[in-house]
Amino acid sequence: MKISRSIYEQLPKVPPEMGGILGSRSNKIDTMVLDINKPSYHSSIYVPNISFLNKCIAKWNEVGITFMGMFHTHALNWPNLSSEDRKYILHIMNAMPDWMDRLYFPLVFPSNFIKAFLAEKSEGKISIT
Repeated sequence: MKISRSIYEQLPKVPPEMGGILGSRSNKIDTMVLDINKPSYHSSIYVPNISFLNKCIAKWNEVGITFMGMFHTHALNWPNLSSEDRKYILHIMNAMPDWMDRLYFPLVFPSNFIKAFLAEKSEGKISIT
């Protein structure tokens, strides 16, 4: 996953859980929208504002920005995707048109690092690495 420094520096530096979408005008992530979701009742769960994010993706399509995936923050003591994260990734991948066969789902550990995950669709199967 290639990401521009300016987008990397804009990623959340606040406690979990929050997220957003990533986009590209080339083959590098150069666009980001931070989700303006309502806080969940549980502080360790990110609940995307699907309506808002879909509107952003539709606007991106109009100006030539390709949707590249979604990110969300995690606390350091949760270093990997949760089972719910994986289910949501599969749901998103199954909703994508056939030509969109790969998306990124990085975890952001605020003020520390990013751990990138790639979801790929091939021959009707989805893998997450």
